[in-house]
Parts: sequence; structure tokens; C-alpha cells
Amino acid sequence: LVVRLLDPKRLERSVEELGLSGRTLAQIEQWLENVTGMFLCAGPTGSGKTTTNYALLHELKFADRAIVSIEDPVEYQIDGITQIRIDELHHVDFAEAVKSVLRLDPDFLMLGEIRDAASAHSAVNAAISGRVLLSTVHSRDAVGAITALRNWGLPDHEIAEALVVVVAQRLVRKLCPHCRRKVKPSASDLKWLSAMNLSTRATLWDATGCNECQNLGYRGRTGVFELWRLDETDYHLLLDHADEHALRQSFAAKSQNTLLSDAFGKVLDGTTSLAEIRKLSGLSVATKQAGSRGNHFAPRKRAQLLRSAASLKR
Repeated sequence: LVVRLLDPKRLERSVEELGLSGRTLAQIEQWLENVTGMFLCAGPTGSGKTTTNYALLHELKFADRAIVSIEDPVEYQIDGITQIRIDELHHVDFAEAVKSVLRLDPDFLMLGEIRDAASAHSAVNAAISGRVLLSTVHSRDAVGAITALRNWGLPDHEIAEALVVVVAQRLVRKLCPHCRRKVKPSASDLKWLSAMNLSTRATLWDATGCNECQNLGYRGRTGVFELWRLDETDYHLLLDHADEHALRQSFAAKSQNTLLSDAFGKVLDGTTSLAEIRKLSGLSVATKQAGSRGNHFAPRKRAQLLRSAASLKR
């Protein structure tokens, strides 16, 4: 018997309370001001993806638009949102539910999880048809979400037409503010920092333990994030069928925050400890980042590129 305890307070979290860095938060707020396309949250099970989607839905509720979520199961009841539960015993899966929901003409659609080829195709088709779609996918980082969609048989031109933002995330424990202390990094820590191309420090914040945190040294959790806002270069790479390595190089070259840089930043400011981020899987080695930020697509320019790609296919 497994019991899962759900915290209703998760519904009350705003985007600002997720633990996003200043630049990542600004990029999400920019998307919320002009919502379009497909927004994916990527990460392993238990990394906070659903909490992030709920926070985004909370922001979108104030836009006075029709919002529908398709979930398996519906974990929380949300006022102002039509929630549909998947019932595969009665042949109501994600793909069938999306088909039915699109007849309701929603403005925003949240698909609890893209878990197979059918749900992947349904999600992308919904985004291409003009709906704003939020969903989650299992991948180690933001670029890995493209590989996941490809593995489910989605063609690159459809991914390029639908996908706008990918946020990859993990959860780490927060240091107790009452007893955290600075210590000299161990030889093992210094070796790891060097292997990850991270700068060393004379001291780093670490856990201690006190009555306030029940001698754990930690209180609560926060997110570690990387955000990939696809731009003109990325769409060209996709339409040229660039592999994951080339996409990853493009992402790293644009000074965008990575999971590793965001995690290490939270170590330096005392939010978490180096021991916590060393537990995280899927962290790519830090690279020297270029100063170019890339050029985000204007909708018209992006549409022209996609039409050109379609004509070449013919």
C-alpha cells in the first residue's frame, strides 16, 4: 500500500514563488504577456513539473479565458478551470480527451503528461491549431524534450511549429536559515567543481542542524531550473534535422541559464548546499558561454520560415 500526501498549498504558489532566477522569471513573464504555442515542463518524476504548470494556470486564470485541463488523475480542484479526468478503463485516454476538448474551443489547454506517441501527436496538433498548450515530459533537460518528441515519431517541422518554451527542472532541499554555516569545501567537492568547470570558493554554505529544522539542516524545497526559449537559430536547426548534440551546443552558446548554473547559483547564495546539487542527475558540464542572446522569432517571420520548409518538402 502506497499513500501519497498532497499539499493544497501548492495551488497557492505563484510563478514568483517557484524559485526561478531573475532572468528565467522575466522570460516566463514575457511569455505570459503574449502566450502562444506549446510550453513544456521537463524533468523526472517528482521534480515539480505539475506545480509549475499549476502556477502558470493560476496566472492565466486572470486573463478571462476558457481553460481546460486533462489529467490522470486530477490531483487538485482548481476554481475557474474545467478539469477532465482520464479514464482508460472506459477508453478515454489523453488522445481521445484532447479530441473531445478541442470541440469546446478552449483558449488554454493543459495536458497533464505527454507519455506516449498518441498524446504527443495530440498535444502538438492542438498547439498547431492555435491553442496555447501546457504539458510535461520526462527528459533530463530542456533540449532532451526535443529528443523525447522525436522518439514518439513527431516530425521536426511540426515540433518547430508548435514548441515555444521548454523549462527543465529539479527539486533541491533548502538550507535552514537558522543554522546554515559556511565551511571549506572538501577535496571531493573541489574535484567535482573542477570536473564540472565551476569556479572554486574558499567557503560554501552547508547544513548543520538545529531545533528549528529538527536537526536536519534543511527546511522546505525549491526548484532548480533552465529555460529554453526557442529562437530563429533553433528553428533553423530543427528544420535542418540537427541532432541533439548540435541543439545542445546552440543552447549553451546563448548565455541561457542551465540547470547546473542555476543550481550552483543557489549554492553560492546559501539557498541550498553543494551536497544537494551533487545528487542531481542530468547536469551537463558548464561551458564558456557566448554573449549572444539569439533573436526570438516574430510570429510572421517564424511562419514564413515554416512555410518555406513546407514548400521544400513538396
